[in-house]
This record gives sequence, C-alpha cells and structure tokens, in this order.
Amino acid sequence: MLSQDDFVCKYCGKLYTERYVEWIPYNQFKDIKEIGRDDSTALYSAIWIDGPLEYNRYSSNKKEWI
Repeated sequence: MLSQDDFVCKYCGKLYTERYVEWIPYNQFKDIKEIGRDDSTALYSAIWIDGPLEYNRYSSNKKEWI
C-alpha cells in the first residue's frame, strides 16, 4: 500500500497541461444545499456565481485551437 506522500510522488509527474485546478472562494457560491451525508463526509451542491475559468488549448487530434 502506498503512503499518501508516495501516492502524490507517483502521480505528480502525470499532470496534463490542459487541466487546471482553480480555488473557488466560498462567497462565490449561491444556493448551497446539502445533498448527502455519512459518518465522515458531507456532499453539497451549489451554483458557481462567476462560472468556470475559461481557457484555450490546442487539440492534437484536430490540429487546431479549441
């Protein structure tokens, strides 16, 4: 079994440039609703006020910017 650090090290080199992680402040959500819960987890749905980050990337399959 991999430790958490080993897991991160194993997969950190496999990130793709077309994928982004964006931090979203809590105040950027509206209509927050709890939709599920168990002993250790709560799951919520919400509407993101400003919407997702937009970016362009090159499609190697289509040979064009999308």
